[in-house]
Amino acid sequence: SGCWGLTEPGIGSDAVGVKTTSVDKGDHYLLNGSKTFITNAPIADYMIVITRQVDESGKSLAEGIEGGTAFVLERGMDGLSTGKPFKKMGHRASPTGEIFMENVKVPKENVLGKPGRAFFDMKHSLDVERVIFSGLGIGMSRFCLESASKYALSRKQFGKPIAAFQMIQDHIANMTTQYDVAEKYLHYVTEQMVAGIDVNKTGAIAKYFIGKAVNTITDLAIQCHGGYGYMEEYQVERYDRDAKLFEIGAGTNEIQKLIIAKQTLKEFS
Repeated sequence: SGCWGLTEPGIGSDAVGVKTTSVDKGDHYLLNGSKTFITNAPIADYMIVITRQVDESGKSLAEGIEGGTAFVLERGMDGLSTGKPFKKMGHRASPTGEIFMENVKVPKENVLGKPGRAFFDMKHSLDVERVIFSGLGIGMSRFCLESASKYALSRKQFGKPIAAFQMIQDHIANMTTQYDVAEKYLHYVTEQMVAGIDVNKTGAIAKYFIGKAVNTITDLAIQCHGGYGYMEEYQVERYDRDAKLFEIGAGTNEIQKLIIAKQTLKEFS
């Protein structure tokens, strides 16, 4: 299995501000630093890490989006270690943890892409990740909509299924609308991505909208289930915990809105 490490203890949304360093030693690079909140880090055999190239004195060879270099690391390399899986609110089947690099000697052939170009390549990778990640939210939303609908049809109160009550119908209508719009927009963005069209803006829209939609849908699913929705016996409580990650992972909602606004203003400038 593998993972890729960008986020650091002091660096999250400011992706190009990474502090993990790589120094060119002639026939190899020397890596120092750490990564955190990395999916699969505790179990990964191979790890892609993003670093900033510096000289022997520690001075960056280039500032901003320039100077980033990616490497493929292999578990077992001297100086490379990972921490224990974090205890998380949700997505517990997916181990998340830290990567530590202390004078890790990395062969030149383990450079991924061109030295100094990692931040440029990373931008495209993040666009793709947001689209794929959004698909998980769609699947989760579908399950919750189906579960809430079936429960509402079978659960009886006051002598009739709760699906007959307008407040429950309001929840179902809200969930359905958000799900259908989100699913169809994601199909549109996916078709763009497959066709090779830049999805920086549309991918951010999908990630932002679906992140909010899945949180609304999972919350309303619990409401439709009433007290049973709060119990582990019904999976909707698990998905409600899982849903929050869609507003944080692969770029926070706030970052998505910045991307959307920037691209829109650029179009009309």
